[in-house]
Amino acid sequence: NENTFQICTGGAVGSNQALVVGLTGKVGIGETAPSAPLTVTSTTGGVLLPRMSTSNRTSISSPSNGEMVYDTDLNKFYGHANGAWVALH
Repeated sequence: NENTFQICTGGAVGSNQALVVGLTGKVGIGETAPSAPLTVTSTTGGVLLPRMSTSNRTSISSPSNGEMVYDTDLNKFYGHANGAWVALH
């Protein structure tokens, strides 16, 4: 097992793993063997991205290409690409 750091919920160490960080730096949430830099596994919910108003989104200082947020004023996901915020449909 490559896990070097684990946070478990109840039970013995290694059981009910909530978060693991492997030797290669891969992080697993709800996953004991992450296969990507960040692996999230759940059957009860999804991933929640940052949610904010249009004003908050456009006020982000130096957003990175690939950054994503949910605009609560426009009810749309936005991604930052080529120096601009783009609505994702």
